[in-house]
Amino acid sequence: MEISNDLLNKILHNGPSQATLFLILSRMRDEGHLEEVIRECEKALDLYPDAIRIRQLLAEVCIEAGQISKAESELESITSDIDKLAPSYRMLSNLYNRQKKQEESARAQRLYIAHRPDDQEAIDLLETLQPQEPSLELDEEPETETEIAEAADLPEIATSTLAEIYFNQGQIPEALETYERVVSRNPDDNRARQRLEELKRTLEPEEPVEANGKKERIRIKKEKMISVLEKWLAKLREQSESYASV
Repeated sequence: MEISNDLLNKILHNGPSQATLFLILSRMRDEGHLEEVIRECEKALDLYPDAIRIRQLLAEVCIEAGQISKAESELESITSDIDKLAPSYRMLSNLYNRQKKQEESARAQRLYIAHRPDDQEAIDLLETLQPQEPSLELDEEPETETEIAEAADLPEIATSTLAEIYFNQGQIPEALETYERVVSRNPDDNRARQRLEELKRTLEPEEPVEANGKKERIRIKKEKMISVLEKWLAKLREQSESYASV
């Protein structure tokens, strides 16, 4: 059933919950009211400063509206909170290990180490969980094509936000590829389809990869870090939904 904009505005200005605010602001974003969404997100965050989903939505809309500095500020706020919660992954890893769930324990431990690369005790524990796997220190560089392929064996994440991050880093081919995956998975996403066409028109020939593979290694490391961020944000969205439903 279609909901009128007047009704949405009435709901928006009568103390809705975090979950309701997120749904309404997402609807307004889909309709292209970017500036209004930015204003309402800011108001919502005055009431709910810990509403991660709303802050993430604000960052995404700021990127779409070209307000890069503001998007950067919001994302820095989110990632700062994420980093403070990193020990939760170590606790989860320990719980999994006690239940003999070594694969799940190793996965949680890797995420913890991504935020605490100097925690040698955690690194040593990871090696006992997966003795055949190499250390996952973020500054380690793969040296062979096989190792590079293994380093790239990450969960495939494709979102418009990730594509725009690539775009703003000047990685146009990666942005184009990400948008193509978004459109492939969500054929009705007209915004992503339109942005994909824009990128296709501006795409320049990709520069050749250096012989020693250094450029490719840098790209893999950036993608790995963004992958970790996306995982954290997904987890925080789940937690935010749980809190909002209480």
